[in-house]
Amino acid sequence: MRKTKINFNKVTVDNLEASGLWKISKTDFNTTYAKYLSKEQDRIKKYKKYIINEFNKTQELAVFLENLKILAKAEGIANLAKKSSMKRNNIYRFLSKENNPTFANLLTITHNLGMDFRLSAMAK
Repeated sequence: MRKTKINFNKVTVDNLEASGLWKISKTDFNTTYAKYLSKEQDRIKKYKKYIINEFNKTQELAVFLENLKILAKAEGIANLAKKSSMKRNNIYRFLSKENNPTFANLLTITHNLGMDFRLSAMAK
């Protein structure tokens, strides 16, 4: 199989799958992308902004949790668990897209990932 170098600045899971260039599981992609993010703090900052903007547009909790999991892996699950006073397996369970996390857990995790969680009134 020929390996293809991928520019992560312009890649999404959807366009990889559509192109058929990379035959890996989504879990492998997420782990690889987390490693890519972890190499530079600027990448992590940009990804945090991306996560927030995407959630504000779509309001899709499963996608938001998947993105938080990538970010948590990039910053270190063990480090996040320690800061959050939670066990590692609870962090993974919390960030599962099948989960429906409590608001308190969502606030704890986002805060310890360096993100502010804010609510605002909707315009009528």
